[in-house]
Amino acid sequence: KIMSASGFLLDLVNDVLDMNKLESGEIAIKEEPFELTKIINEVSSVIETQADEQCIDYSVDRGSIEYDNLIGSSLHLRQILQNILSNAIKYNVQNGSVRFSYSENAADDDIVKVTFICKDTGIGMSEEYLKDIFKPFTREETSLTDAVQGTGLGMAITKNLIDLMGGTIKVLSTQGVGTTYEVTMEFRIADINT
Repeated sequence: KIMSASGFLLDLVNDVLDMNKLESGEIAIKEEPFELTKIINEVSSVIETQADEQCIDYSVDRGSIEYDNLIGSSLHLRQILQNILSNAIKYNVQNGSVRFSYSENAADDDIVKVTFICKDTGIGMSEEYLKDIFKPFTREETSLTDAVQGTGLGMAITKNLIDLMGGTIKVLSTQGVGTTYEVTMEFRIADINT
């Protein structure tokens, strides 16, 4: 219980610090080369562990990616995906599932759009709560969420990071059925010959 409580407090402090940095404009987006599949694999290895602990079936649909070497903020992309996928596991039901997919839209000059979709069979959210999902310190309070620890900052941080990186996020959800997150982001294509 002590380990669980201290882990929760550490997450809370980190989330508050991240939110504070975002609100004060202190977070800088670093443009650096990265491999998309490497980021996906690293995030998935963490999520798979969480899924196994919760008896959730987690799978990744790897779309056809022509441009794996990109330029952008790999740190913040990792944080965005981690937050969304962790929520999909955390607010799921026993023996539920999380399907994560990503695909590449047509490249324009040296820019490529990548769409990430996370679809879960979790507890879902009400239409009323969806209007507030990106507000800091908000959580939908139901008998199903009472057992789940959370700060109410994860989605606010995620939305702020996506906005900073020039991306978009859409959320579709039905209570008792599940939630689908769709994130679209643009990255520069890295020239692997230079």
